[in-house]
Amino acid sequence: MIARTLGFGSPGRLSFRLDQLVYEGEGNVRRAFPIEDVGFVLIEHPQLVITATCLAKLAAENVAVIVCDGAHMPIAALQPYAAHTTAQETVAAQMAATEAVNGRLWRQIVRCKILNQAAFLAFMGKSAAGRLETLANAVKNRDEANCEAQAARLYFQSLMPPGVTRDPEGPWPNGPLNYGYAILRAAVARALAGSGLSCLKGIHHHNRYNAFCLADDMMEPY
Repeated sequence: MIARTLGFGSPGRLSFRLDQLVYEGEGNVRRAFPIEDVGFVLIEHPQLVITATCLAKLAAENVAVIVCDGAHMPIAALQPYAAHTTAQETVAAQMAATEAVNGRLWRQIVRCKILNQAAFLAFMGKSAAGRLETLANAVKNRDEANCEAQAARLYFQSLMPPGVTRDPEGPWPNGPLNYGYAILRAAVARALAGSGLSCLKGIHHHNRYNAFCLADDMMEPY
């Protein structure tokens, strides 16, 4: 079964009752959702209250809870501590991965990303698809030639009108792109936690202030 995504953009209260996520809103609105069917909960309203019991149950069921700011942009996600029965062994193997292994993994990720970009450009009838396929075949271990950045520039320029640049703080279409990126990031982090992996230890991304390095790596092909 495909996990449901629930978005709450109105004032109200979320609680847990009889294995169900219960929403109580204004005007005696009341809806219940079986937690086993829920994959993502998006909290978009500042006056939505959620109980600690509800948060604990959602974490136990590996449900991604995403909190948005006043501009409706995701700013935080609930990350379960124990989402996999052999998490310790899995994380130990993850931490033991050598630079050589990470280099080969990053090559596969980058190559897959560029091939996906090429496939979409071909679907859209863009002539740059062939150039991206050539770049994908040129990717080496650790992507030392930075083919990813070259492909990203070509891909973005092929899809967007002239003058539009990718800037997280910039005008349209950066806002919608930021929103989609944050949702996808939370979805990938949820899947990684469910696999027993730690998002702190990335393959390529590494930043002492980033708790989702591995998620940032694994979402690249998408």
